[in-house]
Amino acid sequence: MSIYRKFKIEELTLRDYLALERTIMSNERTLLAYLRTGIALLIAGIAGTHILPQKSWLIISLSAVVAGLIVVGLGVQRFLVVRSRLNDASPDATADITATNVSQSVSPADKNEHH
Repeated sequence: MSIYRKFKIEELTLRDYLALERTIMSNERTLLAYLRTGIALLIAGIAGTHILPQKSWLIISLSAVVAGLIVVGLGVQRFLVVRSRLNDASPDATADITATNVSQSVSPADKNEHH
């Protein structure tokens, strides 16, 4: 299912197309960061249970495992929500968002040069 199905490809400018691609890749990068953090917590927790078998360290290690699972779950949930919003966005709403982002990225000095 492509995000571009709602758009007439002929009407997309290169800037619009690239903005959509950057947004999709940003969402994927964010998911990978969540997964990397969650896996690191899982590994640290599992290693902690084997290396430090004392009860106090066991609680900390198991907490790291639980935190890792929560981080992975939150990351996947966030990814799916953002992807759903991108797929459900109307072309007009996406154009408005892109136009707002572009106008906010122009500095006041740039605006004065054009008048």
